[in-house]
Amino acid sequence: MKKSVKNAISVLSCAALLLGLLIASGVSGNRSPLFPVEAAGETELPTGRCGDDAIWYFDANTSTLTVSGTGAIVSEKEYRDDSWGTMEPYFDTIKLVVINSGITAIGEDIFSCCESMTDVVIPDSVTRIDRSAFFGCTGLTSVTIPDSVESIGKEAFCYCTNLTDVTLSESVSTLGDDAFCSTAYANDDANWQNDGLYLGDFLLAAKPTASGDFEIQAGTKHIANSAFRGCESLTGVIIPDGVKNIPAKAFYDCAGLRNVTIPESVQSIGCEAFYGCENLTGVTIPTGVTSIEDNAFVYCRNLEQVNLADSVVNIGSGAFYGCENLMNVVLPAGVENIGGGAFEN
Repeated sequence: MKKSVKNAISVLSCAALLLGLLIASGVSGNRSPLFPVEAAGETELPTGRCGDDAIWYFDANTSTLTVSGTGAIVSEKEYRDDSWGTMEPYFDTIKLVVINSGITAIGEDIFSCCESMTDVVIPDSVTRIDRSAFFGCTGLTSVTIPDSVESIGKEAFCYCTNLTDVTLSESVSTLGDDAFCSTAYANDDANWQNDGLYLGDFLLAAKPTASGDFEIQAGTKHIANSAFRGCESLTGVIIPDGVKNIPAKAFYDCAGLRNVTIPESVQSIGCEAFYGCENLTGVTIPTGVTSIEDNAFVYCRNLEQVNLADSVVNIGSGAFYGCENLMNVVLPAGVENIGGGAFEN
């Protein structure tokens, strides 16, 4: 009985959303494209909600899932509390996903392990692709990220084992850990240069076996989160001018790292960027950097000297926590915030 009531409420909710979208579209006298029908017989297609103002419908004749409306497509966890769950009977037969303009985000895990998907159309209204959104979509061979997208979450396209062709727009500034790991692109040796995997103006990753001094190639503007994580044999890194931020966990547990050259183009140093770089003895934070985020240099036990530029205004919580050999730091006059335990040993 409870299930029947819940289903009835879900159907009524979806119907109300569809009616609202029809009215908002200003369509009068004609069938709205938001009410999908099959060409033959005018049979309504399976449909449901996938966001506060977003709906999906599935055409079995073309194996196409279309998403229309506005706002974000919710995460996999959220849709199971709504009527998206009714899509599950069709999930293994989806070949094409078409996301219409108006959708702004693609939720966490939402298309995860949709192995039959071979193509996806992402509109230029999307600004965010969340964690694991397309994880394990093994049939996907190519993807174009439009200029509107600013961030791609952790493992967003990880284990898309046949994904060879990726067009990444310059608008993307944040790329989560392993966003393209174990893809055909990442597994192709031709895409690696001097132990670095590059895509557009991004350095995606360095090989764990990278050793000695590593010079990031000129023209690189962004570094993916955790790009050098665990490169224990790395001793030095030269970051080229043009890189804007050192992201979260970029050099996490690079125990052998002794020196790093940071250009003046860098504006921030992310959370845990140099976590556990035990052999780093000195670092110069250049003019241009305004923020050193939480735990940026935590447990850099042999760090003895830090030169902070006058541009620094924020030093996050635990930024230099556990740097037991760091005895003196001259704070710039413009520092506005020092987080808790920033210099605690």
